[in-house]
Amino acid sequence: MMSLLSWSWRTEEDEQQQQQQQQHVVPPYSEDDMDVMEVEKRGHRRNRSHGQLEKNKKTRCFSCGGQDAESPRGSELVAVSQLGHGSFGRVYLVTSKKKKRTEDKSSLAALKAIPLASLNTKKKIEHVAYERRVVEALKDHPNVIELRGAWRCPNALYLLTEVAWGGELFRHLQHKRRFEPKQVCFLAAEIASALEHAHARRIAYRDLKPENVLLDAVGHVKLVDFGLSKIFEGPNDDATRGCRSLCGTPEYMAPETLNRQEYGYAVDFWALGMLSAELLSGLPPWYTSDRDELFRRIRFDPLELSPVVQAVLKSKSDDATWRWEVAREATDFVARLLDRNPHRRLGTSAPCNTHDLFKRFGYAGLQAARLHKLSPPYNPNAIAHLQQRRADDAPPKGNVASALWTHFGRAPLVSIAVDDISRDLAKVPGADDTKKVGDLPERSRAIRSWTYLQAAPPKPPPSQGQKPPLSKPPRPDHH
Repeated sequence: MMSLLSWSWRTEEDEQQQQQQQQHVVPPYSEDDMDVMEVEKRGHRRNRSHGQLEKNKKTRCFSCGGQDAESPRGSELVAVSQLGHGSFGRVYLVTSKKKKRTEDKSSLAALKAIPLASLNTKKKIEHVAYERRVVEALKDHPNVIELRGAWRCPNALYLLTEVAWGGELFRHLQHKRRFEPKQVCFLAAEIASALEHAHARRIAYRDLKPENVLLDAVGHVKLVDFGLSKIFEGPNDDATRGCRSLCGTPEYMAPETLNRQEYGYAVDFWALGMLSAELLSGLPPWYTSDRDELFRRIRFDPLELSPVVQAVLKSKSDDATWRWEVAREATDFVARLLDRNPHRRLGTSAPCNTHDLFKRFGYAGLQAARLHKLSPPYNPNAIAHLQQRRADDAPPKGNVASALWTHFGRAPLVSIAVDDISRDLAKVPGADDTKKVGDLPERSRAIRSWTYLQAAPPKPPPSQGQKPPLSKPPRPDHH
């Protein structure tokens, strides 16, 4: 099968020829795909020409929503609504045309549609390729989003995953401002389990943040967006070595990364410490909107955890002694994760789930399968505000399936194998040291606008004719 990179650089004439060759090709398909999509069983014939038989085994003729019922490329994929959109494309809630039972959540999936026009650099192509490869490697862990299929057509890529009905952890943090200690402990336990699973398979995540942590319908963690992950091709037992690239989200980058030192898996545990502190208090340590000052604070300033203590002391327990004990354990947990020496950092020196905070809430030593059987202390679907937010993302009424067709055309989708992407990655240079600080993702000021409103001194009333400030922070865009 034609590789991802070579196909994306193909001439227009080659694309037309490829479409003609694949028009009547119907491949065998796996049982995993049958739960979400089905191939039309009639009106097709196999192309037996020389050189095409191998393609018959790997090509799938799904379409993006064409209108012609007699066409062999007629749609078997129906979009129910739009879940969201970002810099790479849109995410649709989809189901099979023959399994159109939207009340049955098991028949639904999330389809990430990525226009090829958005993949205009090698780094962006590499991002998508790593996403496909890493999620496939980690598919047996319950806290990693399940990838059910990957397809391409001449002007778009498609990634089909399970639906994380609880949405982004970041959205819940915006609404709640902070979480209870037991809720944070459970989330940290599942995240740490997923990170350790990735590290055991020689994968460094390198982009842990609340936007990349999704929740399922009952509150279990689902990690997503593995485009910045590092896959070590050989054995790597040293958690502090193997990477040199400057990448990540500024608030969660470890000091060894900012110092341009060699680093390894330990940066993921640093990010877990920043995330845990943010969930407990509402802000990550050292936070400022000035990026240069933020980097200086992360590298040199002492760790100040009084906001964590104050937040824990406001927890709902009536037992003051209990609150002080939890505050002590929570600050110790965060402080050990945010040790600037990666060799001493919790997660590197000892497993995260051996800490006293996990023992207090009964999560110590529990593996992923056992955690997944527990009832999470935070229910994401209990927030009516977020339910309305997801409803607001739905497209206008009408033929939603035709929206896919109109946007991406009705050429056949071709399955992408992991091996093909692996070969493509061998042709693309890996991340290097030429990346500058300015290349890092910039977070919108609106993302943390509520914290600016809290921290900023009172402003004088607006002058006559001037518009008053917003009474509530604007809704941030998807990153």
